[in-house]
This record gives sequence, C-alpha cells and structure tokens, in this order.
Amino acid sequence: AITGAPGFGKTQIAKKYAHTHNQNYDFIWWFDAQQDLPSQFEKLALALNTLLPKMEHIIPSKLSKEALVDMVKNLLRLKEIRYLLVFDNPETYAQVEKFIPIIHSPSGKHVVLTSRNANIGVDKIEIGRFKREDSLSMIKRVLSQEKKEEMIRLANTLGDYPLALSLALRFIASHPTVTVDNYIAMYLKRPLKEKEEPSSPLLDSYPESGLGTLEISMRFIEKESKDSLQTLFFMSLLNSKDIPDSYIDLWLKKTKSSLPAIDA
Repeated sequence: AITGAPGFGKTQIAKKYAHTHNQNYDFIWWFDAQQDLPSQFEKLALALNTLLPKMEHIIPSKLSKEALVDMVKNLLRLKEIRYLLVFDNPETYAQVEKFIPIIHSPSGKHVVLTSRNANIGVDKIEIGRFKREDSLSMIKRVLSQEKKEEMIRLANTLGDYPLALSLALRFIASHPTVTVDNYIAMYLKRPLKEKEEPSSPLLDSYPESGLGTLEISMRFIEKESKDSLQTLFFMSLLNSKDIPDSYIDLWLKKTKSSLPAIDA
C-alpha cells in the first residue's frame, strides 16, 4: 500500500512504477476503487482473454458479477501470468478485499493499493511532503533559468507540498510573463474565504497551499473563458474517465456555450 495525505503523489508514484516496470509483467490493470469494481472486472476479463487459449475464454454475459470476479481471481491465482493490479484510492481494505486474488507464493503477481487511509495495510509506504531538495529539483526541471533564491522562496511559500508545486509550475511555465515573484505575489494577495462560507468536504481535505494554487489557475481560466471553467466543473462531477463526447456536446448546446463541439 502507498499511503499519504491528498496531493502527495500516491497515484503518480503507482503510475510511475507501472510504467517503469511494465516489462516485468504480462498484465497490468488499473482499478478506480471509487467506481463500481464488478463492472471493471468485466473489462478486465475481456482483456485477460487475450492471454488465454480460446477454450478458456471468459464470457462475462454468461456469468453473474460475483461468479465473474471469482473466475478472474482463480485464473490469476492458477495461471502462470505475471500481473500487477493497482487499486487506486480505496477508503478501507474491506472495500477491495474480495477483489484481490490471494497468493501464498506471489512471485511476479503483485497488488498495489493507493489510499489516504494510513491503516489500510501492514506492508505500506507512507508518502509525505517533499524534502526541500526534492522541491528544488522539481522546480529546476521546469524553471531552469530561475535563481536559486527564487526557487527557495516558491518552495517555502507552498510548504514543499507536491500538488501545489505542480500546479504553480504548470501555471508559470504556460505564462511567459509570469515570474516566480509574480506568482508568489498572486498567491499571497488572493482574498481568503470567510470561515462561515460553505465549503466542499472534498476540497477541505487538501492543505491551504493546494487550494490556493488551484484557485489561481481557476481564476485565470474563468477570466479567459467562463464557459471553459463551467465545462471543467461539469466534467469533474461526472468523473473524467468515461464521459461520452456526445454527452458533453449535448451539455454545451443546452448551456448555449460558445465552445466548439468535441468532434470539431
């Protein structure tokens, strides 16, 4: 398990591991633990068929969801298939336990969990804020011309928080007229919200530096195109992985947006 607070890079570390070590596996599958896992097993079964003889192919339509999950788990347990299964963002171990094939000798058969819950597993890596040298290394890769003093100021202002640094660097790199000094000034001068103002429980779980850098980016998008910002809000509510283009087009037309259609 890879554990840590929101925005510390748990998912990015799991993705990096999968890309770096893909040659060690015959099969890598990514689960979104916040979505319907049995339905994701249907897609997994169809992909797994490419590694099986035709007579052993799984036909999801002929099985109940429970039977399908059990069949896939048994195949992964018994077959000589090296696999990596990543369950991204489960809240508890119980949420994913029945979907994990338990192997007594797991050579080449690996499962990774990424979670905010520090107690989700015994075998875990806890991720924290960057060490200062890590922050400076990240800043230097993107803003190589900046003076070290400015890099230190940015890292210090954002508290070495990975997500905040990532958002800030993307913003500065995409706006040639914005310097580190300008950005810090925008960050420090932004109006703070009143305590009594209703807030999102999801966003409340992120440190202030993460919310501040996100707010700067969102305000710029709103200034350039309010339609674009509303479209981002709309897509974030739906989960960005499986939104049909036609659905977004329909929403754009209903809101009388000036944005072009997706297929254009």
